[in-house]
Amino acid sequence: MQLSHTWHARAEHPHWRSLNLYGVDGVVWRTPDSVQNRAAYARIANASGDAAYPQISMVCLMELSSHLLVNSAFDSVVENEMNLALGLIPSISNHSLALSDRGFYSLGPLRAWQQVQPDSHWLLPLKKST
Repeated sequence: MQLSHTWHARAEHPHWRSLNLYGVDGVVWRTPDSVQNRAAYARIANASGDAAYPQISMVCLMELSSHLLVNSAFDSVVENEMNLALGLIPSISNHSLALSDRGFYSLGPLRAWQQVQPDSHWLLPLKKST
């Protein structure tokens, strides 16, 4: 990530309406089934039983014009993606717009996200029932 931070700091990324554009999204990874991974990461269960492998949730902050990963946060799959996204807040630059999917809808964390910089914004689609 250190190289990514250096590139991001030096790059002259294109802007949209004077805002840097970021994307926030999550992914779930399977880990090797080892004693250490079983101790550190959970398995998702369904009607058939536990998953075959321990799993990790990861949330990434990407600069959209270059697809450069600016930061990421990860934990066990039982950790909520929105909570992981809180770890990305220090990486948000002023004059920015972060786009995410509706899975990141939570007013407390979104408000905290916006308050980091006076001109940082977020945009996400809302569910019909919102």
